[in-house]
Amino acid sequence: MEALLAGEPMANKTEAGKTVCTFNVACYRDGFGKGIDFIKCKAYGKVAEMICTRLKKGSHFIICGAIRQQKYENYKGEDIRELYLHVKFIKFLPAEIQAKYADEFFEANPPLKKLYNQYVLQNKETETENEEENDEE
Repeated sequence: MEALLAGEPMANKTEAGKTVCTFNVACYRDGFGKGIDFIKCKAYGKVAEMICTRLKKGSHFIICGAIRQQKYENYKGEDIRELYLHVKFIKFLPAEIQAKYADEFFEANPPLKKLYNQYVLQNKETETENEEENDEE
C-alpha cells in the first residue's frame, strides 16, 4: 500500500532489547480518492531502525505487512484491543517523488488535506496530554 507518514515515528526497545518503531500512516480508502484512513503501524529490528532514521512526517513510501491484534491492560486496568499493521517491508521513495505524491494527493483531494490537518492537530493534542500524564508518574 502507498502511504504518507502522518506523524513522527517513535522508537523504543522491547524487554529483549529489540528496536520497535510505532507510527501512523495516511492511505487511500478503497482505491485512489475515495477517502483516507489513518493506520497504526509497528516495525521491529532493522526495519524499525531504518524507518526511525530515514522517515519524517509527510514522507511518502510503499509499505507491506500483516494486520495484527494486540491485547493489553491500560493504566486504568481496562482491557484494550488494538489493530495495527505489522510492517515487514518498506520501500523508500526519492524526495522528489515523495513531494510529487504528497502535492498531487492533496491537490486532487482538498477535503482529505483538511482531514489530514485535523488528524495531525488532534494527534498533537493527544501527544501533549500523554506527555503530561507520563511526567506525573
